[in-house]
Amino acid sequence: MTDKKRLSARLGLFCTLTLIAAPALAEWEKVLETDSAAYFIDTATLQKNGTLRRVAQVQNLKQRDKEGELSRRALVEYDCREAQNRTLALSMHADAMGEGKKLDSYNEPSSPRKVAAGSSGEAILKVVCSR
Repeated sequence: MTDKKRLSARLGLFCTLTLIAAPALAEWEKVLETDSAAYFIDTATLQKNGTLRRVAQVQNLKQRDKEGELSRRALVEYDCREAQNRTLALSMHADAMGEGKKLDSYNEPSSPRKVAAGSSGEAILKVVCSR
């Protein structure tokens, strides 16, 4: 196994374990509520590294979607200087707050992307970067 594959496997395992352990130790803070969803960050998982912030977050949908999901739990990294984020791990759940049956998950980090003005990502970026 190459070093890159080993690092990717370790990152995936870390992200998965973080997402699994989060409910037991979580300190959820609501950041934003819209007509379709409520967004929370787990302040207990907030990590700082220079201008980067890493935090577990949950999106609670107001209505179950067609795949049956009612919430999404993610580990997201925010770049406060560049106003970007990237999802490190994501899981979709049948119940609120990332609970219940896990319907799907992704453990491959996304590429960094600019946070859109006025978006839920911008609201979360402002909160995590202010800490």
